Amino acid sequence: MIGKLSPSIANPTGWKRNAVAFLCGVMATLTLAPFFIFPLIIPAFAGLLWLMENAPTGRRAFWDGWWWGYGFYISGLYWFCIALMTDPEKFAWLIPFALFGLTAVIAVYCGVACWLTILLIPPVHGENKKVRIFIFSVVWTCVEYARGHLFGGFPWNLAGYSFGFSDVSVQMASLVGVYGLTFFAVLLGSSFAVIFPSPFVGEGQGVSLKNEPLSLASSHRERGDKKSAVLFLIAIWILFAAGMGWGGWRLHEAGRIPASARNVSGVRLRLVQGNVPQSDKWDPKLQMQGVETYLRLTQLPGLDKATHVIWPETAVPFPVRAHTPLARALGNGVPPGVVLITGALRAEGINPAKREAANFRIWNSLVAINHHGDIVGTYDKARLVPFGEFLPFRKWLPEFLTTPAGDIDFSRGPGRETLEWPGLPPIFPMICYEAIFPGRLPPERPGLLLNVTNDAWFGDSIGPRQHFEMARMRAVEQGVPLVRVANTGITAIVDSFGRVISSLTLGVQGVMDTGLPVAQPEPTVFGRNGNLLLLILILAVIFLTIKQRRTT
Repeated sequence: MIGKLSPSIANPTGWKRNAVAFLCGVMATLTLAPFFIFPLIIPAFAGLLWLMENAPTGRRAFWDGWWWGYGFYISGLYWFCIALMTDPEKFAWLIPFALFGLTAVIAVYCGVACWLTILLIPPVHGENKKVRIFIFSVVWTCVEYARGHLFGGFPWNLAGYSFGFSDVSVQMASLVGVYGLTFFAVLLGSSFAVIFPSPFVGEGQGVSLKNEPLSLASSHRERGDKKSAVLFLIAIWILFAAGMGWGGWRLHEAGRIPASARNVSGVRLRLVQGNVPQSDKWDPKLQMQGVETYLRLTQLPGLDKATHVIWPETAVPFPVRAHTPLARALGNGVPPGVVLITGALRAEGINPAKREAANFRIWNSLVAINHHGDIVGTYDKARLVPFGEFLPFRKWLPEFLTTPAGDIDFSRGPGRETLEWPGLPPIFPMICYEAIFPGRLPPERPGLLLNVTNDAWFGDSIGPRQHFEMARMRAVEQGVPLVRVANTGITAIVDSFGRVISSLTLGVQGVMDTGLPVAQPEPTVFGRNGNLLLLILILAVIFLTIKQRRTT
């Protein structure tokens, strides 16, 4: 039955072909948060591979991938438009450019992955289909790695995040990280393409487009190819089942840790989610009300048991300087011995009236303040959001395009670092966008991943949910607990196995009092080796490509 259906899927032309590719991309979005319909990786990636095998040229393969990416990014990043509607007078005119233009640009990565695959292994001979599936999965992962690093990087919604559908499946990230899971997700999905007849007929194949009688030898070859294809498919999914079994065993062993040893001794956190509307947050008339909201929630009953209070990104939308009335007011909001950690601005120089005054610098920061108003810790965000925190190519753009973004770009912090703050294990801070970037930690391994964010920009959409799942993956990759505090949600405590211990959902106001889970005593395999698997896969592709070209 499947074999009969495949030509109608793999051989469309014109707008129907583009629509099939677009739909496959939309299905890929549904494999990610908050939907997690994991089986859709099969039509999403196998469908794309069918189209590529029918592509008469590399250019057509590129456009198959581009239309796939267009469907994927429009359905997965539509919440860009919600951010622009927070100040519609300034930004509403940008919605068509964000929804249709920016997604069209990002979709080029998907097109490049398909073009490279066909360039390496042309779909001419049926016997190299298994090799092509493997190479397609590796090339896709490499191009996604490039997307995460080129032009500042944007590794949002990698296919590997589809494994977040359960605590068991996500454990594999501790071995290979999200890029390794991306390879595996694409391999699992596209592996089903191996059981369908190729639309191309090359010399020596046992299939005829004209339905001519097959020779006995070619008939045996066809049966052998089908058997080999089925065994290949079974082997790939047995590997998936083995990974699930290992993940279940890992969590079972984690459950044997005594309850008394699961939290860091002497640390009690109060996480505060103010749910301050984005339209109020930067309104000069309402900014101080937002700070007062956080102070009021902080002082709810139970504060006497806390050692640290944590507020989200820019909960204090003002520059915080040492020995100022603002710093003292914030410090006085917590009892003696308690440290307040809050997102705030940090500035140097005098605020200029014009952009030509270059002595003023401002950072999106995280500051730790004690009861006396002393600043006892500071972290400046290093990875800035393009068009949100800085305007690329500002000096070459006409003024009417720069006006909505403001006159001043945020400055960059020093980058990935482990910090020592009073009363806490070593901290690896991540402000908002920084949590989506996987990778190895600094040499001094932290005992806490601290992510503060303001997802009010994205409303009650899939954006904040996707953002949370990406941050959660960092805990699994490194074997280090995650404390995440968001203005409108999702605020959560995640242990070193990626399990959500407690959380505050989107759109609620409240506090969460909790202990701090301990980090795993040793780094995970990924924590030690980083993306070593990706290098091994690239070398395997080089070897297979050379071998295949010599034998065809």
